Amino acid sequence: MELDTSIVLFVVNVWRVSKLVKVEHKISIEMVREVAKNLYKHPMSAVRELITNALDEQSSLPYKDQKVEIFTHVGPDNDMVIEDPARGIIDMDKFLESGTGTKKGLKDKAGFKGMGKLGSSIISGASPVPIVIWYSHRPRTNGLDGEVLKAQGAIVKLSDWVEYDVEYVDTTEAKPEPGCRVVIKNCKYNKLPPESKFIKYIADTYAIRITDGTKILLDGNPISKPEGFNATKHPLLTLDNDEIVYGNSRANDKTEGDNVTIFIKDILVEKYKIDNLCEIFINDDLLVPTSSRESVVGDERYEKIKIKIQKYADEHYPKPIGPQVGDMGRQKDKNALMLAALQYRNRLLSGEYDPNGIPGNITGGMGHTWIRKKAVLINTDGNDPCGVSNGPGKKGPGHGIPDGDSGPKQGYQLDGDHDIAINNGNDQQDKEGLIKPTIIDLPYDHGQTKPMCWIDGMTIHWNTGWRATQRGWNEKGKDWGYYVAPLYAQALANADKEEYEQFDWEQRYMEYYQFLIMNSGCR
Repeated sequence: MELDTSIVLFVVNVWRVSKLVKVEHKISIEMVREVAKNLYKHPMSAVRELITNALDEQSSLPYKDQKVEIFTHVGPDNDMVIEDPARGIIDMDKFLESGTGTKKGLKDKAGFKGMGKLGSSIISGASPVPIVIWYSHRPRTNGLDGEVLKAQGAIVKLSDWVEYDVEYVDTTEAKPEPGCRVVIKNCKYNKLPPESKFIKYIADTYAIRITDGTKILLDGNPISKPEGFNATKHPLLTLDNDEIVYGNSRANDKTEGDNVTIFIKDILVEKYKIDNLCEIFINDDLLVPTSSRESVVGDERYEKIKIKIQKYADEHYPKPIGPQVGDMGRQKDKNALMLAALQYRNRLLSGEYDPNGIPGNITGGMGHTWIRKKAVLINTDGNDPCGVSNGPGKKGPGHGIPDGDSGPKQGYQLDGDHDIAINNGNDQQDKEGLIKPTIIDLPYDHGQTKPMCWIDGMTIHWNTGWRATQRGWNEKGKDWGYYVAPLYAQALANADKEEYEQFDWEQRYMEYYQFLIMNSGCR
């Protein structure tokens, strides 16, 4: 089935016989449905996008006159309602389009590509398909192109992610007052953060606008700006072409999480962490958000701005003096914990678990100089069909043949039916079984371009460029497990991701984290 061009239309330019023509490309509705389902990584982004759309409809007003209300647990179906007092849906054809580029209209509009409406279905729990409904009261007003439009009421129902039904009604039947009311049917509140974190997310996302007077209310209560946030913008960065980027900064020696905030059109799009003891925000309307608005497109401009931010921070704010990395604290306990976690990982991936060890070669594996050959095993007293003799007529530690041909009796003859590993004439037992290998710890400062910790076989790479890794390495106290568990869990989940892509990373991380805490004795 093809998607009607009133919903999605892509136009490209094609040269034919020196004449520029336009060719319309249609895509299947199933493909658009898949895009909508996977648009947002975090369900809270759907709420943010609906709030942003509501603010966009008031973009001709100063921030102090803009208002959005959010109501939760509404009616018998536990709906969520997001409402604005603007002009309703001005252009229905444009409203129903998705994927055609930035929003038409004023430069202050923050929405992007019109995809947010489709993605909002992610938080609808209506059965059998998600449902989101827009109730629009458009008073007699000027349209986007200045034409005078008569009053109009409309109810737009989005079901099953991509299917629109439009019913035109009296204005007051749609909504008593001018504006738009969006109803997310049977809202999945279990997918959203608890109220305190919900409020913090909204406050952080619209911090500049709230500071400048925009009113965003949750169940009748206004959401305040983040504590200590100063929305005043100063010339902060100068790009290579002498262009100025505006923002603000302040010292903060207690910051733990992300401390650089990127706003586009005064709405938070991305945060990340630098080591400097400060908080920095910039607003740059020439940056491009991804379709989900959960991050910034990593183009040349953004990369240059990030370099300038780091340079500014280095010039104005110190980096913390991190702990020196010496001998690992409680190394025996930490390595035992990782070994237990590797055994647990084997159970997760294979369904098998043996507390005595993990599968491997008893010799510790084949080194890069070892050669695997077939041989007939001799001098084993007939009791060791799986390995090479450990000595002349004996088996046991301390009786190995130093050179395959120099012992009283040769340990093997080539061209047999047993696999052996030989190196420079040495015979070596190489049968598979349960082993408890040695953990190798490698601390090195890779900066923040690599994870805090990762594993390669039985080698644990500790990236001491992260303060959390330094703390985990050094920690000797009774709560050491709480510092090590996040590092090991990240390493294990990333290792799984490389081998087995189809799983929920965060869920797997939490499985490992809980196992590590339980087995560290730090509960």
